[in-house]
Amino acid sequence: MKSTKDKLPKPLTIVILFASIGIWFLLNFLITTLVKPLYPNYLSAKALNFISMTIVPYFIVVPVIYLFLRRLPTGDLNWTEDLASTDLLKLSVIQCGISFPINALLFSLEMRIKGGTQFESDHVMSAAMVFILLIFNPIAEGIFWRKILLNRLRPFGNNSAIFWGGLLFGLPHLFGQGVSGLVYTTLIGTFWTYITVQSNKFIYAMILHSLANLYAAVLPPVILANESSSPIFVVIWFGIMPIAGIIFLIRYIRKPETRPFYRSK
Repeated sequence: MKSTKDKLPKPLTIVILFASIGIWFLLNFLITTLVKPLYPNYLSAKALNFISMTIVPYFIVVPVIYLFLRRLPTGDLNWTEDLASTDLLKLSVIQCGISFPINALLFSLEMRIKGGTQFESDHVMSAAMVFILLIFNPIAEGIFWRKILLNRLRPFGNNSAIFWGGLLFGLPHLFGQGVSGLVYTTLIGTFWTYITVQSNKFIYAMILHSLANLYAAVLPPVILANESSSPIFVVIWFGIMPIAGIIFLIRYIRKPETRPFYRSK
């Protein structure tokens, strides 16, 4: 790996990247604050939600942040490695099967500590929200976190890029999803960053991101809309999938040669 420009000191680069996340929060807050008075006279709740989740962060804020970051040195990689569809499926089972019950447990503990109530879904998800979760967010967040930000971390080595890339992805979720959301998105973001670093393609992280949202956010309300399906949900989401994910993970750990991107020494 070589840098396209003279490499800045690592602490300075990290500070600049964290500052970019601060700019993200500030601009999102300011612009959303200006838009909110338009509700409910001029904007519906769904329109306001769509604007705050897509237009503001990714069509306004990200271009501004890119101007802020574009002069930072980037890692120059001229290779890619493909991921077999079977391995992509196994990785999806690992991420979904293991992360969902962990996130559910963390969320439950957080609600108990705060004295709040468990999240209750009305089992209705608009087509716009499905589009955001399954298509828009995986693409937009993939470009920003696993392309723009990650490339600025690559000059410091894979391990640093993976660690800081995951943390930078998780941090913005703290305010919208609480501590449990921060932990969950940091862990799964680190996983996606690892896949991106190993393959040098962020398309795989996009696919895994979309599948994770499908599994954790889109399908559960649909299944739980019918109370008779609750046992099926519990068996699959808290039984079959976690066990399958753990089995695949243990196999990867015990037999390194079966791992995706395995490179013999």
